[in-house]
Amino acid sequence: LQRKPVAIERPIRNVDPDDLDDLAILMLDAYAGTIDVSGEETLDDARAEMGRAFDGTYGKPLLDASYVALEDDTPVAATLVTLYE
Repeated sequence: LQRKPVAIERPIRNVDPDDLDDLAILMLDAYAGTIDVSGEETLDDARAEMGRAFDGTYGKPLLDASYVALEDDTPVAATLVTLYE
């Protein structure tokens, strides 16, 4: 496996709970067509899942370690980090 550095020319910032809707859309797009989804998930399902990530269901959200990459102020990629158990 040969690793190559990748330059990301996008502004980034920390994730904020106000990003919930944008993150839900990103999640639906990221998992579309994979074995992790049935294909029947809705935007409301994704919003609920993101809500669980923010409310601590999967561990304390570490927003200082969680980021979104932006294009025209719209999140186009994200990483959410939690402290689980």
